[in-house]
Amino acid sequence: MPDLINYMMLYQSRRIGLVETTVKYTSNNPNNLKLKIHVKHTTHISKRRNNEGEPEKRKRSPDVTVGKLRSELPSHIKGTVGKDGYPQQTHRYQVFVSQGKKKDEEKFDETYRPIPGGCHIERSVFDQCTLGYHVYDKDRERRMLLTAAHCAGSQNHQPYYNQDIGYEEQSKKENGFDAATINYRDLDFTVNGKLAENGGGYTDKSVNGIKSWDWVTNKAYEEEIYQQGSETVRTSGTLKESEPTDAGVRQIKYEDITAGGDSGGPVYYDDGDTFYLVGIHAWGTAGDTSGGTYIGEIQDQFDVIV
Repeated sequence: MPDLINYMMLYQSRRIGLVETTVKYTSNNPNNLKLKIHVKHTTHISKRRNNEGEPEKRKRSPDVTVGKLRSELPSHIKGTVGKDGYPQQTHRYQVFVSQGKKKDEEKFDETYRPIPGGCHIERSVFDQCTLGYHVYDKDRERRMLLTAAHCAGSQNHQPYYNQDIGYEEQSKKENGFDAATINYRDLDFTVNGKLAENGGGYTDKSVNGIKSWDWVTNKAYEEEIYQQGSETVRTSGTLKESEPTDAGVRQIKYEDITAGGDSGGPVYYDDGDTFYLVGIHAWGTAGDTSGGTYIGEIQDQFDVIV
């Protein structure tokens, strides 16, 4: 199947993921297989900022039209296919071209009042992050909003710029520690014990504390954890080996389930009845590992409590 693959890679290299080639099994019986080579032409519809900083919908289509795909691709192609218990077969397979649209999921960028964890925030027009949760500041005797240090500033907005909700109170980014608290300016911006849901709503479950460091280092690898961010929305994976940095800062590391814009968002465990915070997302390395600051470390260094 090399000719077809090379042809499709030409277009995927220009618009990654918008022209996809897959093999479709049309039968569940391994001994009576009917296969098609499925080529899907997809227009991606997303919500992004324009040059004035206003949100707008954008369409992104492949550099090749669906008509050209249908005219230039062969109607059948010979190749060998078979895996996961299906025997390898060499046949002439039909090439089927379809057309579709893909819309981005909502990204928790509604106006949330009261303010929950996991919603979209901005420090400036093009500096987009996610709110982690809220904590009680013992010294200041009030609730604060929590995010990553590189997400906070003298003004912080929810959801978009010019909707200022508060200013950076405590902030620290060093030796693997990356967290900040935001002191909200107005009592109308009170906090909410739940996480954000799309459409301006809130999760049915609430956050009911944190997971211990012992759980993170000895048990978490057996469990699924979640990350909520304004770019990837809500993703899940497993914790990797987590340990303190050379400076003694307790970091958490997990599968690469994040993207730019997720920084500051909550990393949490769902036991079926309630949520438990594990940390605040701060960084990622493409295709390998994501990480953040353990929530207990934040509590100790900032003298706050979830």
